[in-house]
Amino acid sequence: MARRSFFTGNNAGGYILNSIQLGMADASGNPSGLTVMLYSNIGVAGPLPGSSLGSLSGSTSPTTAGTYTYAAPANLALSANTPYIVVLTAGTTIANGAYNWNESAYPPSSSSGWSDENGILKSSNDGSSWNATSPYTGIAQFALNATAVPEPGVMGLLGMGGLFFGLCRWKKRV
Repeated sequence: MARRSFFTGNNAGGYILNSIQLGMADASGNPSGLTVMLYSNIGVAGPLPGSSLGSLSGSTSPTTAGTYTYAAPANLALSANTPYIVVLTAGTTIANGAYNWNESAYPPSSSSGWSDENGILKSSNDGSSWNATSPYTGIAQFALNATAVPEPGVMGLLGMGGLFFGLCRWKKRV
């Protein structure tokens, strides 16, 4: 298992996660059954996976280097200014092979308040404990595609405008 955390931006209405893209390197051996999941962050002693928010759908066998897109479950809402964790797990033991998350030495880019944590943690025991990758070689490559949810005030104004318009039409009929 490997995990990488990120923080959402500052849109007051939050976001709907559309997809996550992972930069993957060539796999070693014969791994199978890659699963990409999104978790909340319990953050007790650093970013650690809390509750599962769902599995993303995409290639379960990214054995060659490239960019792989994983679609989020419908209407997966992310709160503003909140940490989340991407977790990758495989259905095979390391002795049979491993998927490799591509890493970069360059700092990540972000916009609108989005950011991420610098580093990858790995677990070989189903997530009961997490350790920093050794040696640290870079930053896991990933990208998020999310849609900002309109602020409740905007939706309220649209609703009030619709009610006003309907009331005016009703009064004209009477």
